[in-house]
Order: sequence, then C-alpha cells, then structure tokens
Amino acid sequence: MLKDTANKTKILQCSIELFALKGFSGTSVREIAREVGTTVPNIYYYFGSKEGLYSHILESTSNEFSQAIQNVIITDMALKDQLVAMTKAKYRFMDKYPDRMRIFFREWFAHEGETATEEETRSGFLQALATMAFMVRDRISRGEVRNVNPEHATLLLVGIFNAFDLGFIALGLTPSDQEIEAVVTLALEGLTNKKGD
Repeated sequence: MLKDTANKTKILQCSIELFALKGFSGTSVREIAREVGTTVPNIYYYFGSKEGLYSHILESTSNEFSQAIQNVIITDMALKDQLVAMTKAKYRFMDKYPDRMRIFFREWFAHEGETATEEETRSGFLQALATMAFMVRDRISRGEVRNVNPEHATLLLVGIFNAFDLGFIALGLTPSDQEIEAVVTLALEGLTNKKGD
C-alpha cells in the first residue's frame, strides 16, 4: 500500500513538471513513464488515461486553490481587508505550487481542448464570481460599499485582479504585500479624485 502511494505520488510529481514545461499535447505517457522509471500500464492503472491524469491534476489544484482562498474568508472583515487576505493567500499558493499553477493557468486562459470541458472551466470561473458577488452584496447590505449593481462590481473587481495577476505572472514575479494592498485600494477607491480632495 505504501509503495502504491509512493508510485502514484512520483507519477503525479513528474507529470506536473512535464505538463507545466511542455503542456498537455507536448507530453506523452511514455515520456512520463520513462522519467518516473515505471511502465505505461502502471500510469493507466492509477489514472485510466493521459486525460485522466491531467484532469486529476487540474481538479486537485482547483480544489486546493479554492480551499486556500476559502480559509481566509471571514465575513466580518472589511471588504478591503478581505480582498487583501484573499490575494495574499492566492500568491502564497502560487509560490508554493508554481508548476501546478502554470498548468492551471494554461488551461484557464489557453484551453488546449483535449481535457477539461468548457463547462468545467466555466463552472470554476462561475464559482469564483459567486464568492466575490456574495462578498460585494454582503458589504452593500452593511453599508460598507455604496449601492451599486453587485454583478457589475464583481466583474470589475475580478477583471482588475486578473489583469494584475497576469502582469506579475508574465514577468515571473510575486507582488509584495504593499503592492497587493495598493491594487486593492485602487480597485475599491477608483482613479478619480473625490470631491473635496
């Protein structure tokens, strides 16, 4: 049993490295087996297929990533503090699992077409939107955020944070806590001067 778990773990670790480096299409099961020092049937035994292996990596990454974000959601926090905490948690996860996140982002932004269905990808995005929309509605009801269309506010915030992420990811950088706090402040307060400033 212990050897079984070790073999499966070794297959997963090697697969993550290769998929992150070469993508789904550029990685073969034979190559994974060679790198791990196992057989192709052994990989099929654990995951059923190359698609099953890739889907397992995507699903486990998505679940763990979502859990990392959910762990910092505290409903009585101010929205700004909540968004800062969520963004920091996201970058901690990305720093801890860079190869898994490369796979995840490749699938999210440049879907290779052989694996997760469009519906599964859409479902993950809708879950993220629903979490943000709940936070916005809750803060509107408490008077922390002015009365705006919560769906529009949600799309705006998600768009700002995705653009912020892409800039750092493209450069291979992790934002500092001050940069995270600055972008959250900018997202919530906007670019224009307030009357009386």
